[in-house]
Amino acid sequence: MNRSDRIRLFLSQYSEEENNALKIDKDGLEAELSKPNIPMGLLMKGLIYFGGFISSMFFILFIFLFGLGNHEWVLGGLGISFFILGILIQRHTTEIFFDSFSTFTFIIGQILLVTGLGLADISEHIIILLLIVINSIAILLLKRYMLLFLCALTVISTFNFWLHLLKVQLVHHLLIVTLGAFITFFFINEGKVYSMLKKRTEIINPILDAFIASFLIGLANFIYDEKGFIIPYEWITTVTISGLMLFFLIYSNKKLDLGYKPLTFFIFVILLAVPTLYAPYVMGCLFLLILGVINNYKTLKGLGAVTLVLSLANYYYDLELTLLEKSLEMMASGIVFLGLYWFFFHKKNSNEKV
Repeated sequence: MNRSDRIRLFLSQYSEEENNALKIDKDGLEAELSKPNIPMGLLMKGLIYFGGFISSMFFILFIFLFGLGNHEWVLGGLGISFFILGILIQRHTTEIFFDSFSTFTFIIGQILLVTGLGLADISEHIIILLLIVINSIAILLLKRYMLLFLCALTVISTFNFWLHLLKVQLVHHLLIVTLGAFITFFFINEGKVYSMLKKRTEIINPILDAFIASFLIGLANFIYDEKGFIIPYEWITTVTISGLMLFFLIYSNKKLDLGYKPLTFFIFVILLAVPTLYAPYVMGCLFLLILGVINNYKTLKGLGAVTLVLSLANYYYDLELTLLEKSLEMMASGIVFLGLYWFFFHKKNSNEKV
C-alpha cells in the first residue's frame, strides 16, 4: 500500500466515526496526492551532492585556468554574487537538484571570496570574522538541511581555527565542553527547544548535527596531538566530559526512575575516566553513545558506536605499555563495557520508560 492509498484508507475510516468535528479539504488533498511522488534513496541523494561537488571543483579550476584567479577584485565580486545567488535559489525551491546546486553555489562563493580577500592581503582575523558573520546570516535565512548544517559547521570550525591562530590553546578545552554542554542541554530539554523554535524547527537538526560533528572533530585533534604540544593538559577535557556524563546519567536515572544511587554512576564514570585521563576522545565518544542510547537517537547511537571502537583502537595502539599490560587494560575495559551494555539494554527491557 503506497502513501496515497494509506491516506485514503485513513480518511475513509475517519469519516465513519461519529462526533467528527475536523474539517478536511478533500479537493485540495486529492490534488496534492495526484502529484507524482518518486521516492529517492540515500544513495541517489549522495550521488547528486557528489556530482554538485565535482562540478563546483571544476568550475573553480576553470576560473583559475583562465587567469581570473589573479585578480582579487574579480574573485571577491564573484564570491559575493555566488553566495547571494545560493541563498536566493534555496529560499525559492524544495527540489533536491536545485538544493544541491544552491549549496555548492554558496560554497563556491565563500571559497572565491576568501581567496580574493587573501590575495588582497586582508587580515586573517577580518576574513575569519567575515566568514562567521556570513554563515550566521545564512542560518537565519535558509531552511534546507544540508546548507544549514554546512553553515553551522563553518561557524564553529572557523571560530576554532581562530582560537588556534591566536594560540589560545587552553580555550580549545572550553570549546569542546561548551559543545558537549549544548548537546546535553538539547537532549534534556528537547521539547522546550522545539517549543521555543516552533517557527524555525527546520534549523534544529542541522545545527545539532553540526555541534556533534564539531565535538568529534575537536576530540580527533587530540589524536593528532598525542604529546600535547598544540593542545596541552588533555586531562581537562576528560574531566569536564566526565562531569557532563555523570550529570546526564544522574538526570536520566531520576527521570526514568531506574532506581540507581548516584554513587553507582560516580564509581562507573571514575572507572572509565581514570585509565583514559589523557585520551579524552575515548570518554567523548562514549558520552555520545550514551546520549544516543538513552534518547534512542539512532544516528548518534551508530556514530557513537563507530567512533568509540575507533578511539579504543587508537588508545590501545598508542599505550606505552607491554602487550600483556595492554591486554589486561583492554580486558578490564571490556568488563566495564559489558556492565554498560547490561545497564542500558537490560533496563530497557525491564523498564519501558528507557
